[in-house]
Amino acid sequence: MKLIFLIFALVPIISCDRVLQLSTRWYVSHSNGSMLTETKVPGGIYSDLKSTLGDILYGNRDEDYKWVGRSDWKYHTEFSVSSADLKHKSVWLVLHGVDTIGEVYLNDRHILSCNNMFVRYNVNIKHLLVAGNNRLDVYLKSPVQEAERLTTKQGYVVPPNCPPPSYHGECHVNMLRKMQASFSWDWGPSFPSVGIWKQAEIVFTDGPQIESITVKTEPQKDKWVVTLTAWFGPSLFQIHDNLVAHFFWSEFAFGKYSVPVTIKIANKQSHSVSFSLPKDEIKLWWPNGYGEQNLYKVEMVFQQLQKSVNIGFRTIKVMEPEVMSGKMFYVEVNGQPIFAKGTNWIPSSVMPEYSADKDRVPALLEDTAKAYTNMIRVWGGGIYESDLFYETCDRLGIMVWQDMLFACSMYPTYDEYLSSVKVEIEQQVQRLQHHPSLAVWAGNNENEGALMDNWYGTSSNFERYIGDYVKLYVETIKPIVLGIDETRPYFISSPSSNIGNYTSHPGSPFYGDVHYYNYDGNGWDPRIYPNPRFASEYGSYSLPSYECLKPALPPNQTYWGSQYVERRIHAPNGNQTIISQIFKNLPKPKDIKDIIYLSQINQAMATKVESEKYRRLRSIRLESGEGLTMGALYWQLNDIWPSPSWSAIDYCGNWKMLQYYAFDFFAPIIVSPEMSSDEKQISVYVVADGAVSYKYANLIFNIYRWDSNSICPEKTFTRNISVVENNSVNVLNLYVENYCRDKNCFYTTRLQVENSVITPENFLFHLPLRQYNYPETSVEVAKLEILDQHSARLILYARKYALFVWLNVDGVQGRFSKNGFHMTVPSTEVTFVSKEDISKLTADKISVTWLKRSY
Repeated sequence: MKLIFLIFALVPIISCDRVLQLSTRWYVSHSNGSMLTETKVPGGIYSDLKSTLGDILYGNRDEDYKWVGRSDWKYHTEFSVSSADLKHKSVWLVLHGVDTIGEVYLNDRHILSCNNMFVRYNVNIKHLLVAGNNRLDVYLKSPVQEAERLTTKQGYVVPPNCPPPSYHGECHVNMLRKMQASFSWDWGPSFPSVGIWKQAEIVFTDGPQIESITVKTEPQKDKWVVTLTAWFGPSLFQIHDNLVAHFFWSEFAFGKYSVPVTIKIANKQSHSVSFSLPKDEIKLWWPNGYGEQNLYKVEMVFQQLQKSVNIGFRTIKVMEPEVMSGKMFYVEVNGQPIFAKGTNWIPSSVMPEYSADKDRVPALLEDTAKAYTNMIRVWGGGIYESDLFYETCDRLGIMVWQDMLFACSMYPTYDEYLSSVKVEIEQQVQRLQHHPSLAVWAGNNENEGALMDNWYGTSSNFERYIGDYVKLYVETIKPIVLGIDETRPYFISSPSSNIGNYTSHPGSPFYGDVHYYNYDGNGWDPRIYPNPRFASEYGSYSLPSYECLKPALPPNQTYWGSQYVERRIHAPNGNQTIISQIFKNLPKPKDIKDIIYLSQINQAMATKVESEKYRRLRSIRLESGEGLTMGALYWQLNDIWPSPSWSAIDYCGNWKMLQYYAFDFFAPIIVSPEMSSDEKQISVYVVADGAVSYKYANLIFNIYRWDSNSICPEKTFTRNISVVENNSVNVLNLYVENYCRDKNCFYTTRLQVENSVITPENFLFHLPLRQYNYPETSVEVAKLEILDQHSARLILYARKYALFVWLNVDGVQGRFSKNGFHMTVPSTEVTFVSKEDISKLTADKISVTWLKRSY
């Protein structure tokens, strides 16, 4: 290997290749020739026909437009090439994403059959091109009809046949390598799209393309050993030359490393370059809240072809040390145990062509990063997300738990299906592997649980279906993942105990990760929740803001109980569940605005209580052996349309109360009080993440009476404590009967160092809250001060204690410094920021809502 180190000598590499983007002058039509429409690529049939269909998320258009997904469609374009273009040794048509089943023709010659939305297709087309005008036709079949047709391929039923009726969806999506949620889910509509959803291009080249770069960074005593692997596309010629790697210390300084390689005639191949870097000159990449997210550019060059990516230096492991009962389960980065705090990600749009939206995707990730998220799980019923998504996670320090795209179903294993899956997994692992944010691969979402718990009646032929399960996730996917990426773990399913190929009890609290939902118990009571090693899915649902829901419904249908509102709630018995969950702790609502407000209170409280329980358990092993929890990923961050769901941020980008609460329950240090089951004792815990510790801190615990004539504590306790990093410690126990025998009280607590508050103020109620005499009150905006064009300061005044104070600016989207809070002092200050011009904002445009005794 030759090593050359260059400083301030960066010379641009000139490529003789030409890439012709096929992005404009496309036309789409129904298979019968009607509805001819000019469009662009990337695209999809619903966005392509927007001028005809309108907003597909309005009203019941998922039902009205079922004919779209049940139809065949044709795309075509024409393009010109020159005689000089045809002098290149190779010409490739590259389709980065075709949704999903179709045939491709060039100049009336068949060149490709497509069957997988997640595969990039490379086709040699030089022999079919002519100098001048050429025509490309893409015929896409109805995904609904194709899914039905493919049910016979396995030779027996591959359940489930259809989703629950409340989903209003289509059947047999598991037969297709397509976004599984496109046929509907319990939080999303059925829009089974077709289209060319990623870039289409023609590459004129004299050598093989470098399609992906994977990286292995190994720390040694005084150096990092770096291995970069270039994954080449198909080659029609044998070529011998140097493969060169550039490592960029800065924009103008880089190291150059090269090895001689021979590119053979093959459909795919890889070659590597290894080199060492001084350890003391490398800055590490850390998860959000633990350090900086340092990134370095690397580039691989073969002849005049190159590709570059950003990498980070960190070690990442999932640790499973044995304990007295079972095993722990936690992520370790750079030798530091990390309590994983975060959420789950579903597709940001039901139209996959919008999945790389440069405004929407970063905004959502930035919002959750602000709330201390350090891990996000990409759910297995969606898509492998865009490069933009993973690059943003790299930048923000959000570790990614990546499911493979199989969810809540059995799946076929006939040869053609497995062949397609192999290509999919190879390409996606090669594409994503270099990202430092990527932490975990998982084979599927809940399929082990569906099989073991007999969701779909598979127990009558268990050996058949468990055989298919092992064949797909263990024998097919696992060796491909680990063959390409030996730097990360691959878990067969989520949730799973990670013992062998499958276990009889996935979701055991003694092993691996769990998913947990409970709609029957009181979600504000921590005792209804499990004591797992790692909670990778849990949550409660609520309605979106009225400002988001109203435009999606006909004007006379914006009331609770309307057929349109009823139909938006896809979760079985969802309407009843929302009301019953509200009434466990809160008064009965009167209208849809009350339900929105109260359902968001309930969601925020239930998720807060569950998340704080998991954080308290990080250092606690219960007598049962349960506990030692090291992860809390609530379901879910985002929405796919305006609808009731588990999201923290609604489809329109408005923060629900849950998103504001996440700032507090995921803060680096929290004080978390817990009531005993008999309500006789309050135990107070201090939980600290990362390398933050304080030798001297002052715990403040306030007791308030609901019937007090003043807004001030009845009694205040203080205690000097130490804050221990990466720990959960019980620092105070109080007996309720000594201070509030009638339980007509509530409690707040916080932590101070000298005169600075270092934790959010936390609170605790006796349950159910609606049975206690919290006061009738009023809250008003006493003062509004415009700070600048995009920010304002509010002073609020309350007559008595005010609970769950919710602020909204009519017609303006923005963020408050806090929301859904309790006023335990007569006045409080809140700031508001917006990307819009609010220089003329007046107080009458600010609505204030608080919890009432009745509605």
